[in-house]
Amino acid sequence: MLKTFKKKLAQEEEAFECLKREYPHLANMNDAAILSYLGLGSSSDIVKYVEQLKTDVFIEKDMDEIGCTCTDASGNVKYLYIHRKDAEEARTASQKEQNITLNIYACPSSRGWHLSKE
Repeated sequence: MLKTFKKKLAQEEEAFECLKREYPHLANMNDAAILSYLGLGSSSDIVKYVEQLKTDVFIEKDMDEIGCTCTDASGNVKYLYIHRKDAEEARTASQKEQNITLNIYACPSSRGWHLSKE
C-alpha cells in the first residue's frame, strides 16, 4: 500500500514539474494554483492531463471534440495553437508584420495555447 502511494506521489510530482517546464508561466505557481488555473480538481487529475498532453491525441480532433470555447472580445472563436512553439511563431509574425504585441497563454478550457493583446 505504501509503495503504491509513493509511486502515485512521484507521478504527480513529475507531472507538475513537466507542466512547469512546458508552460513557463506556471513555474512560480504552487501545485494548488496550477490545479485551479487548469480547472482540475485534484493532484491525481494532473497525471491524466499531462499524459494527454504527451500523446497529442487531441491534435486530430476538431475544435468541438477538443473542447475549446474561448472567444475574443468580439465574440469570435479564438484560434487554438496545439503547441506553444506554434503560438510563439504566430506572435513573432504578428509583431513583425502588424507591429502588434501579443501575449501567449494556456487555454483555460482545453489543452493548447491562445494569443491575446492584453
